[in-house]
Amino acid sequence: MSKYHNFDIENLAMKHAKDRFERRKIIKELWPIDWENFKTPKTVFNSLVKATYAVKAIFLISMVFMISSFSFLVYGVYTITTVPVGAEGGIIREAVVGGEMKVFNPVLDRTNNEAEKKVIDLIYFPLYEVEYPNFLNSSKAQPTIKPILLSKSPEWTDLNDPNPVNRYKELKFTLREDIKWSNGSPITVDDIRYSFERYKEDSANVEFRNLFRTLVYKKVSTNEFTLTANTGSPQLMYLANFRPISKTYYSSQDTSSMQLSAKSRRPIVTSGFFTFSTEDGGKVDNPDTEKKDLVDNPISDDNGDSYRIVVLSRNPEKNYSEDIKIDKYIIKRYDDTLYNPDYKDREDLETDARDGKVDLYTRFLGSNLNLSPEDLKDKTKLNQFISPTNTFYNAYYNISPGSTGYLVNQSLRNYITCHLLNFNPTDLSPYLDSIPQDKKVVPIQLNHSYSPNCTNPDSLLDSNYTVMYDERNNMKDVSLAGQSFRELSAAGKGITIFAYPESKQIASKLGMYFRDTIGVPVNITYDIIALNEQTYHIAVLPVTLLNRDLYPMFSSKGQDISKIYNNTRVTNDRIGKDYKVEQNLLEYSMSDMTDEESYNNLVEFFSEQYVSVNLFRAKNEYNYSNNVYELGNSILKFTTFINDVYYTMPNWYVETKRQWRWK
Repeated sequence: MSKYHNFDIENLAMKHAKDRFERRKIIKELWPIDWENFKTPKTVFNSLVKATYAVKAIFLISMVFMISSFSFLVYGVYTITTVPVGAEGGIIREAVVGGEMKVFNPVLDRTNNEAEKKVIDLIYFPLYEVEYPNFLNSSKAQPTIKPILLSKSPEWTDLNDPNPVNRYKELKFTLREDIKWSNGSPITVDDIRYSFERYKEDSANVEFRNLFRTLVYKKVSTNEFTLTANTGSPQLMYLANFRPISKTYYSSQDTSSMQLSAKSRRPIVTSGFFTFSTEDGGKVDNPDTEKKDLVDNPISDDNGDSYRIVVLSRNPEKNYSEDIKIDKYIIKRYDDTLYNPDYKDREDLETDARDGKVDLYTRFLGSNLNLSPEDLKDKTKLNQFISPTNTFYNAYYNISPGSTGYLVNQSLRNYITCHLLNFNPTDLSPYLDSIPQDKKVVPIQLNHSYSPNCTNPDSLLDSNYTVMYDERNNMKDVSLAGQSFRELSAAGKGITIFAYPESKQIASKLGMYFRDTIGVPVNITYDIIALNEQTYHIAVLPVTLLNRDLYPMFSSKGQDISKIYNNTRVTNDRIGKDYKVEQNLLEYSMSDMTDEESYNNLVEFFSEQYVSVNLFRAKNEYNYSNNVYELGNSILKFTTFINDVYYTMPNWYVETKRQWRWK
C-alpha cells in the first residue's frame, strides 16, 4: 500500500470526525439540554423544565404521536386477528299494522289475525319446522321436515300395508326427552294429548279443528304417540303439525274457558324463543318512553279492550338447536302505515320507523295492493327485501251443470283460458309475480309445461256462441244462443266470479278484463256462501301449496273446487275418453306423488279439459332497520309463510362482540 493511499485514509477519517463534531455541536445548539442529564429521571424532568416552549411542544407532540402509533398498531393487530360476531342482548322491535291483539293461545280460533299469530309464533314452538321447496321451479321436490319438539321426523307406520288404500293413515311421533316449558317443567305426551283434545272443540283454531275431529290420538309410550286418520293422505304429514300448550298451566281448562282466562292473555309457560317475563310482577319498562316507567304487559290500547304493545323476554329454556341472541322482542300494533296530519293522535309505522323505533315490518303483498313496496320503502327509510312464495292466485272453473250451465261447454272454457294466458296487468307487478304461459293451464303441483293452441281464441267457440265487435268502444261482445252476455250479466243471470274480500282488487281488474277484452261481462261476489255452496262459475282463490298432492283440492272427497264429478261430459267426452280422474288422483296421492302412470293421466286431463288457470304468484315483503345486524343476510330467498323468517332468528343480533378468527 502506497504512502499516498495511507494519507488519503487518514484525511478521510479526520473529515468524518470533524463532521460528527459539527453535528453534535448543532444538536447541542438546537437542543439546550445536556444529554448527560438523561441518565436519571430527575435530570430528565429538570431538562424539560429548562427547555424552551417550542422544544416542550415538539416533545409533547412526539410523545403523543408515538403513543397513537403504538395504539393504532395494537388495534390493527386486534382487528386482523378477530372478527365481529353476535352478542347476546339487545331488543328487536317489530311492527304490525291493523288487526287486534287479545289472546295468545295457539289452541284458540283466531280468524287469521296476523298480529296475534306473530306473538304466538314467537312464544310457542310447533312439533316440527316444515321447509317448502319452490314448487313453481323445482322438479317434483317435496317439503323437508326439521324436528323441533320431536326427536325425529314423524314416521308412517303403515307404508308396508299391501293394500295402497290403507297407507298414509297413521303417523307416529316421538317427543324429545329434554324439552321443557319456560318454567322448567318437562313437555310430555300428556300435554300433547290435552292440546289435541282442545284443538277439536268448537271455539278451537279453525286451522286444525275440522281435521283433528277426524283423527284418533293414541299414546304409545312415555314419549311416543300416534295420530290415525280414516282416509290415507300423505298431506297429513304437514297438516298435523300443531303447537302444544301446557296441561298443568291451563289446569285442564276447555277452549271456552281459555277465551276469558288471563293465562291466554299473558301466558308465562311457553315453549318458543320467547315468553312473558315474571320479573317485577310481570311489569315492563314502557317502550314508548325514555325514562323508566313500569307498566302492565301486554300494554292496552286507549279503549282497554285489546293490546297495542307486547314485550317478550328470552325463554330461559332452550328447545331449539341454536341459541337465541336477542334479549327482548317487542311487537307494536299501528293504526296506519303512513303518517296522516289529519289524524295526529293515531300511531303510524312511518313516524316510528324514521325515529328508529322499528326494526322489522313484514307484509304479504298478495292482499296489500294499496301501497306499493317502493312507496313504503321511501316513506319509512327501512331496508327492503321481496321474496316469492308458494301462494298462487288461481281461477277454478265450476264445470258442473248448474242452473245456467255456461261453463259445461268446453269451448267457452278454452276461449276464456286462452285470453287469461295474457291477463297480466302491469300495475300489479310490484305485488304479484306473473307465471310463465306454459305453466298456467296444468296445476303447479304437477310441474308440467304445456302451451295450448291459442292462435285464434275466437275459433275455439262452438256454434252456440257468437262474437261481435264494438268498434266504437273497441270491445268484444259474446252472445250465447243469440243473447249477449252483457244482457245476461245486467239481468243477474250471467257468469259469477267468487273472490275473497282481501282479493277484491285482483278480482276487480279481472272483471274489467272479462268485460273489455274477453267480451264476457261477469258479476263478482265476495259472499263466502257462494264458495261453500259452490254456486260460482269461476272461483279466484289464493292457494298455498303445502305439497304436490292434488287430492285435497280436486277429488270428490276433498274440496272438489271445480266440481269435476258432477259432470259426466268431462269424464266421458265426445270421443269416449274416460279420464278416471278420481282413480288417478287417489293413486297419485297414495304413491306419495311417485306413480308415473297416474301422473301422466292427470297431466293429460288438465291439458285437454282446462279446469283451472294459474294467474299469479304472491310475494312476501320484509322491511328491516340497520339495527338488525344480520337480518338481511338471514332472510330466506324463498318462503311460504312470512313467519318462516322467525326460524332464522337465532342468527339475528343487534349487539356485537369480537372473537379470535381461529375460534
